[in-house]
Amino acid sequence: MRKLLLCVLLGLLVLPGCASFKNQPFNAGANQSLKTIGLLPFGQQEKPNIVLANLAGENFGLVGALVSEGQRKIATVRFQRMAEAQDFHPVPETRAAVRHALEAAGYRVVDVSAARADDAQFLKTYPAGDGQVDAYLDIYAETVGYLSASSRTFRPTVYLSAKLVQANGGQILFADQVQVNAYGKTTGVTIEAPEGYAYDTQSALLADAPHAVEGIRKAITLAADGLSERLAK
Repeated sequence: MRKLLLCVLLGLLVLPGCASFKNQPFNAGANQSLKTIGLLPFGQQEKPNIVLANLAGENFGLVGALVSEGQRKIATVRFQRMAEAQDFHPVPETRAAVRHALEAAGYRVVDVSAARADDAQFLKTYPAGDGQVDAYLDIYAETVGYLSASSRTFRPTVYLSAKLVQANGGQILFADQVQVNAYGKTTGVTIEAPEGYAYDTQSALLADAPHAVEGIRKAITLAADGLSERLAK
């Protein structure tokens, strides 16, 4: 019951363990001809999140958990305003980091348009192959921001779910999750949060705007690099 309550309360963030994911490793040997990746529109919130995974009020039942969630939302709005003042925009910065990492791995990356109905799921259908790209990369970010889990310390957190789909034929070539500062059980790739960006309280986090945003940017880079490493040939 407590796990179900936690999954519901966190709303925009789907924690590992709250949703299933089927991983598929990339077969580099069988995909040596894959040169050009079509980068689809990201499924991602426009603003960063603050998440307290072990809600303090959870021990006091539903009412206490709802109070804690209300406090988190207030802190998140403050954090989002702080991030905007630092000119931090999660969607274009995450997309740019993924593009840079893939290009560094030797791929040619082009933007591909597609309609995304749900920012927290993969696309249901993909564009018809036109010979311009070899595969489509479909990514959604479950969260970009700060998360405090069992240690009660807030750390930079990025969760990316990615699927590489053959442009002609629709075969799934790769599917995995990359999680910086992972919480709970996961079958995906886990990466430690960048050092030097830990905050014991929400107040401390909110009072350190430039440094806190720098921590998220480093976590985004770690996640993007982790993804490109899984697609290395």
